[in-house]
Amino acid sequence: MIESVMPTVTLEFESLTIRAHCGTRANREWLTEFLVPDFVESSSDSVDCTVRVALDDALYAEALGEGCPADAPLLDCFALDSSVVRLPILRRAGTETVVADLQFESIYRIDPDRRLVTIISHSDSIRVRASLLRVVREFAMNAMHGRGLFLHASSIAMGADGVAFAGRRSAGKTTLLTYLLGHGVGAYLSNDRVFVADRDPVPVLRNVPTVVSVRPGTLELCAGFGERLFGSGYATYLTTIVESDNAGPSEVRTNAFGNYFLSPAQFRSLFGEPQSTSATAAALVYPVIDETTPAFRIEPLTIEESISRVQDALLGSGSWRKGPDALAIPVHIPSPSDEELAIRVRRFFERVRCFELRLGKRAYESTVLADAVKALATPIRLQD
Repeated sequence: MIESVMPTVTLEFESLTIRAHCGTRANREWLTEFLVPDFVESSSDSVDCTVRVALDDALYAEALGEGCPADAPLLDCFALDSSVVRLPILRRAGTETVVADLQFESIYRIDPDRRLVTIISHSDSIRVRASLLRVVREFAMNAMHGRGLFLHASSIAMGADGVAFAGRRSAGKTTLLTYLLGHGVGAYLSNDRVFVADRDPVPVLRNVPTVVSVRPGTLELCAGFGERLFGSGYATYLTTIVESDNAGPSEVRTNAFGNYFLSPAQFRSLFGEPQSTSATAAALVYPVIDETTPAFRIEPLTIEESISRVQDALLGSGSWRKGPDALAIPVHIPSPSDEELAIRVRRFFERVRCFELRLGKRAYESTVLADAVKALATPIRLQD
């Protein structure tokens, strides 16, 4: 395909500009729907980095060669909530490193000096969309290391103020978000990754778009959500809303662990709620599932108590990206040292109130919890 006519979109996140040559118009529409409005479409001719998709069976077979040797060295490539995706290196040539991502049927040719990643996949691959998303998002996250914190959190915006719900996997973050949106509390801000921009006088919450994973327990606790989900026809997060509608009635499938996967746009559409792109950090809440609590209990935490619990709330448990730079470009600031991270954490909790929210079996039975969360959306106002 001639590059000049290849479906292309230029996206901005904070100060980073990324150009994505998406391979097909459908891929471009899916990527844009997934990332916008958190990423902003741009008409800029100047870009910081580039991602190109090449959909070619012969080229994919050539790039993969004889496959991945069992002893192939691994390269840290993509940050997940509590780990890093490490992919086998097929070869190195000059400044370029070639790695294989067999889960998504993609080969990545990474050239940091040229600020370029080429993704090679099958001609009819839909999984390449996930690869494209990962590369664009990782570029953006690497550009933010010098400017704040990454939290493993969901969040909601109530006007200009936001509340984040942070903690390790299965802490109840998505269920709490689903419950609040179902009761019309504020606007969707984030499901799983929150970037906290260190701004004065109060930090700002920004969403980093990622797949929304909904556990069966969420359907049991959030009345009406399951009915909307199963009636949506969203069989996979790898399709746009229009593609799902055009496909007609489809079974909403789960992954190997029984969870349902949605794109942020699909998830938001189930509530008919708008997307907020940022909000002042009014409060951070640690949800804790506690069957000994009848309904729920909210307790304020001191700064020291907040800091002692934050390890579970930092994306990757505070340990990811301590040097690997597969998808960083030369101008990127490295991830913070432990000492710098500790300084940023303390600064955050000195300016943002923190609470523990213990959730019992009856927490979601009424609007009482929703009203209690709304009351938290009042940020600290620092005196001059």
